[in-house]
Amino acid sequence: MLSAVLLVLPLLGCRFAGAVPNGQQSRSNLPKSSGGIAMPDFSQYIDMRTLTREDLDVDARRQVLFVGDITGCSIHSSQSLYRYFGRMLSVVCRQLLAKARYDPRRDTLIHTGDIITRGVDSLGVLDWLSSHNILGVRGNNDQKVLEWRGWIEWVSSHRGGGNERWMRFPIPSRWFFNGEVFHVAKIMTAKHYKYLLYLPVTLHLAPLHTLVVHAGLLPMDPTREPTSKSQPLAHLPKVHHPKPPTHLLRLAQEAAIVAEVPQNTEPWARLNMRSILEDGTVSRRSKAGEPWPVMWNAVMDMCDGFDSFTDMGNRQNGQLILNQKPKIKLPCHPVTVVYGHSAAHGLDINRWSKGIDTGCGYGRELTALILPSEHKHFLDEGLHAEDVEETPFSDNRVARVLRVRCVDDSFAPSYNGTQ
Repeated sequence: MLSAVLLVLPLLGCRFAGAVPNGQQSRSNLPKSSGGIAMPDFSQYIDMRTLTREDLDVDARRQVLFVGDITGCSIHSSQSLYRYFGRMLSVVCRQLLAKARYDPRRDTLIHTGDIITRGVDSLGVLDWLSSHNILGVRGNNDQKVLEWRGWIEWVSSHRGGGNERWMRFPIPSRWFFNGEVFHVAKIMTAKHYKYLLYLPVTLHLAPLHTLVVHAGLLPMDPTREPTSKSQPLAHLPKVHHPKPPTHLLRLAQEAAIVAEVPQNTEPWARLNMRSILEDGTVSRRSKAGEPWPVMWNAVMDMCDGFDSFTDMGNRQNGQLILNQKPKIKLPCHPVTVVYGHSAAHGLDINRWSKGIDTGCGYGRELTALILPSEHKHFLDEGLHAEDVEETPFSDNRVARVLRVRCVDDSFAPSYNGTQ
C-alpha cells in the first residue's frame, strides 16, 4: 500500500477536479454585486470546531456513536414504490439507534453530513437533529441547501424581493430554481437553517484525537515529499509552552492538518473529495485514481511519536533531520478520521480511517460506528453475525460497527459514484 501512495507523493500541479460539479456551489461562482448591491457569502462556512474533554465526555458510562450519510433517512421519488421505501428507511434510522441502545441523555451522536435532500422526510430529520442538538458536520448536499437559503434570505431582505419577484434577482451559475434543493431551502424553518449554519466542515474531537469530515481529508500535500518542512506532520509544532506536553503537541498537529495542508484549506475538498488522480489532482470521482484513505493510512503509519525527535538536537537550518531508516519516520502521532460520502466504496474500515457511508439512500445499509460504554450491549434481536464487527479506534479504543439493512438492493436506485 505504501509503495502505491509514494508514487503520487512527489507529483506537481495538484488542483481540484471538477471544483464546481453539477449543482455544487463554489464561492468563485458568486457574483460580487447585483445592481450595485454587494452579494454576501452564501456559503457561510464554519471551518472547524474543536470539542475538548469538557465538551465531549468519553468516560466508561457513555457511548459515542458516529452515523453515516442518512440522506433524509428516506428516498426521494415521485413513484409510490420509493415513497414506501422512504417510510421503511425512516424506521431504519430509529431501528439503528434502538439496537445500539442509544440514550440521548447520556450518549453522544455525531453524523457525517448529507442529512437532507434525496428524501421525503428531510424536514423531519432536521426537526429531530436540531431538537436534540445532535453534533455533526456539513455534507455537500447540506451545503447546497444552506447556500440556497442564504440567497433566499438575502433576496427577501430587499424591497421587491417577495416570492413572485425572485426570478428578477440573479443567481450564481449552476444554481437551479424549483429543484429539490431549492424546495427544501425554501420551506425549512429558521430553526432548521440555524442548525445547518451551526455545522462545521470539520469536527475535531480532541479527547479521541479524531477528525470528522463529510468526504475526505489529506494528511499531507501530495505535491511535496513527506519530509518537507511545509508538511505539518514532518516537524514538531510550535506551542506556547516552555515544555509542551505530548497532548498539546498532538492537538496542534491535528489542527494543522486542516489549516496547513493546502488542499484541505478549500472547504469544497472536504465536502466532496473521494480520490487523488495520478497527477495529484483531488477529485470527487470514485472510479478514478487512488482513494484518499490509502494515503491517509500510509502517512499515519509513518508517525513515530515525539520522543525520538528532540526539539533542537535534530534540527539544522530550520529543517527536521529524520533518522535514516528503511521506512520514513515522522515526528507525529497517528490521527483517526471518520467520514461518509463514499457509498460506492461501502463500508471502508482501516486502522486510521473509518468510512461509514454504506448507501442506505440507495437501498443497502445504514451504519453506525460506536465507541461503547462498558455496561451497554447491543440488542441481539434481528441482528446477524456480519452486522456487528469490531475495529481498533484511536490509540487504544475498540469501536463496534453496527449495520442494519435498509431495503432490497434489487429495487433501490442505482449510484454512479459522483453524487
